[in-house]
Parts: sequence; structure tokens; C-alpha cells
Amino acid sequence: MADLLFFSGVIACLYFLIFGMKKEKKAVTCQDLLSYREIYPDGIIELPGLRFRLVVEVEPVNESLKSFKERQSLWLGFRNLVQTINIPYALKIETRFLDLRDYLDSIKDCSGKKIPLLREYGYELSQWLEKKSENRQNRDRRCYIILKIDSASKGIESGVKTGNPLLNNALSSLSGLQKSGIPERDLRRMAVDELRIMGGVVSSALEGMDIVSRNLNRQEVLDMIYSTFNRDLAPHFSISDADREDIFSIFMTSDTPQFFLEGMDYEVLEEKDRRSQSARKPAPGQGAA
Repeated sequence: MADLLFFSGVIACLYFLIFGMKKEKKAVTCQDLLSYREIYPDGIIELPGLRFRLVVEVEPVNESLKSFKERQSLWLGFRNLVQTINIPYALKIETRFLDLRDYLDSIKDCSGKKIPLLREYGYELSQWLEKKSENRQNRDRRCYIILKIDSASKGIESGVKTGNPLLNNALSSLSGLQKSGIPERDLRRMAVDELRIMGGVVSSALEGMDIVSRNLNRQEVLDMIYSTFNRDLAPHFSISDADREDIFSIFMTSDTPQFFLEGMDYEVLEEKDRRSQSARKPAPGQGAA
């Protein structure tokens, strides 16, 4: 009897894993891929399903300039930091073309208020840096720690990912079955508070290793998303430039009607000019005496 119950349970579990799981909806558009609900001014991202994220940018460290003991201390500190983080997280490293436009503008603006000698030096420096960066050969490396909290789940299965897709879906289904009964507003507040506390813990641990870090605000999070998904456009247009050009507008605009109207006006003026010139021409036999 016990064996029968055991095998029945195994069969039921296999049936649930194979047929009872919901198929993940594939992202078709950018809106499906970037389906965040809100990005708060302090940079906390709220995703559907009461999932929250916080992005911490970390300045990269050049280990070639460190001694052996310093490198060893860095790795020990990083290991301790990893053991300190008690919520799911992700490490993200990306490279971008070095964009010095804002820096060059600040040099020009600052040097314009100095004495003539420093003004000339600032102009020459900005010209030299502009020539160095105009070919888009230099790259800038960005490092991020993304902290994750799924406030709608309970237990260690929240945010856990394994190498088996079936097991991942099973864990997600188990977490969805556990209803806490806590109001959504309180869940949101607790998740945001925990993210802020963990962000402070990460920044303090990195500061102890002489590594500069900061939590990204809303504008910086949008800039990171824009640079990640627009690899070709971002080096030439910043997110502010793209916004000024109405690239993110939900309304489709076209300059073709305006060009058509301008062409019509040009043709009308050209026809009027041709008629006036023909009217000024003397008739045959009425030449000057």
C-alpha cells in the first residue's frame, strides 16, 4: 500500500511538472521585454507581481596596479560581501563606447571663466580629447549589482534559479501557491525598505574595500536601460538628446506632409515667377524703336 501511494505521488508530480506548468509568454515587443510597473525617483524598480529591483553601480578596480596583498584583500572582501547579501542578486558587466561629450562641455564652460592662459589650456585640452574620442575606439566598462526581492513569495524558493527549467517552473509555482495574506501596500513598503537597507550594506562593504559605488536613481536607471538596448544609437545620441527628438513618443510623426507642402509652395512660386517673366516679354514686332 505504501509503495502504491509512493508511486502515485511520483506520477502526480511528474504530471504536474510536465502538463500543469504555465508556459512562459515570449516577449514580442520592447514593451513586453521592459514591462516594469514603476521606476521610483530613488531608482527602485517595481516589476509586475510585486517584484522589486535596485541597481548599484560599482566602479571597476584595476588589479594590475595593486600589489599581491591588495588583490588578496579585495577578493576576500568580495567573498565576504557575497556571503552578506541574503537576497537574490545579479552581477552585470557591460562595455560602452567612451562618451566624453558632457565632460568636454564642462571643461569648455569652466575654462571660459578662467584667466586667458587657463582658458587657452582648457580649449586645447578639450580639442585633444575630442580628437581622441571621435573614432569611438575607446570603451568604458560599467559594473552593476542588481538586488532582487519578490515580496509576493515566501521561503527560500523566491528568486532561486537552477539549471533545470522544469525545476525552475515548479519552484515558481510553489511560491505562487503561498499567499501571505499581507496587504499589497505593506508588502511593497517592506520590500522597498529591505532593498534600501541591503543597498546600504553593499555600499558600506564596498567602501571598506576602497571601491566607489552608488545606487542609481531613476534617470540613471533609464540611461542604463537605454544604453543596453540601443548599442548603436547610444554612442551618438544620449537619452536626453533622444527624448528631445521625440524618439520615445507614442505618436507617430512624419515630416513628409511638411516637405510636400513646402514643395507645393515652391512649385506655385516658380509658376508665378515664370508667368510674370513671360508677361514682361515684349510681343513680336513691338521691339524698341
